[in-house]
Amino acid sequence: MKQLSLFLLVCVFFCVSCSKTSYSSRKRTSTKSSVAKKKPSKSTSPVLVRFDRSGSMSNAMDKAKSSGKYIFLDFYTDYCPPCKVMDKEVFGNRELANYLNDNFINVKVNAGKTDGANLASMFNVRAYPTLIFADQQGNALMRKEGGTTISTVRYMAEEVLRATAMK
Repeated sequence: MKQLSLFLLVCVFFCVSCSKTSYSSRKRTSTKSSVAKKKPSKSTSPVLVRFDRSGSMSNAMDKAKSSGKYIFLDFYTDYCPPCKVMDKEVFGNRELANYLNDNFINVKVNAGKTDGANLASMFNVRAYPTLIFADQQGNALMRKEGGTTISTVRYMAEEVLRATAMK
């Protein structure tokens, strides 16, 4: 009986997950069709945050020390739907992008690649996306696992700057 209950629970969870995914797909499809008239080139990216995509923590720490900024890391994978949504809806927001660009060294880390996987392991990243705010020595100050909103990222960034200003 317990096995049957567990099986039904897993089935319900799977159905709910699939229904949310299909809704997102339909929503994206309709958005694409309305934008199809202005078909952007493949090199155009909706991401306005200036990310260093080298995945090099030592480069980020050097830049952070020389600029007096902190480090913002976005760990993602190519197969992560919430990561793609974050790129478009969160990192594509001009106000947030300007705030992050002005106050942080932004690093986008593909955890599906060897160097990115090593850095993800160093920060104990287990889910994607994972956002980490770090100091100039590479110590994690704040982290968030999973997709999130513009306001949450902005709040986290402000809290990191506020907390470190008090030191």
